Amino acid sequence: MKTKKCMMIEDCDGYKYFTFVKNYRQLIEFANKLNAEISMVTIAADVIPPLLNLVDLAKALTNQDYKVDVPYTVIETKIKKRLRSKIKTVTSEKTRKAETIRNHIRELFLCQKHVSATDVAYHFKTYDFLLATYKNHILAVRKELSEKGYNVAKTAKGQYRIIEDDRPKKRTLSVMDCIKKKQLAKKPKKKLSESTVRRLKRATAPTRKKRKYPKDSRWE
Repeated sequence: MKTKKCMMIEDCDGYKYFTFVKNYRQLIEFANKLNAEISMVTIAADVIPPLLNLVDLAKALTNQDYKVDVPYTVIETKIKKRLRSKIKTVTSEKTRKAETIRNHIRELFLCQKHVSATDVAYHFKTYDFLLATYKNHILAVRKELSEKGYNVAKTAKGQYRIIEDDRPKKRTLSVMDCIKKKQLAKKPKKKLSESTVRRLKRATAPTRKKRKYPKDSRWE
């Protein structure tokens, strides 16, 4: 029985499409985007369906009524669906873990706590990451907080913390404060009465020293 080689595309819904072997390179991008499986198969010459060129293949992929069901033998599976799905799952899981780690580091910094890669690694010991991974996450969060105006400083070997500025902050005047300040500057000073001036002079005048008299021996 004569057979013929061709490429079979199986999409995520299980529908199968057959095309020429020479189109394999153009099918790789399609398989990666749509999680399709591509295999090289052989089909008996008497039951082989019309092989689709790239233009007809694109039309068939968008045609819900297109359906081909013929017996075939798989020679080699070029791209597997489950491998693509597994890679996507692993990548999303790593992204989720990385976001969880950075949120934890950010919370420690904002709570004025010391942050070190060793402590963070112990907190996430079930993640089984290298210590360098946690150092990179701390570095990324430090950079993010520094851009927002926080002073993240190194307090010890491998430890970091947000340091607040000890200098007293200059009070910003409100609009009403500025208006009151201008009104007080324009207000003339009150003139003191003469009696008040005399009392102030007496109060601020230096005290008189007691006069010393010579001793009289007659009274001894």
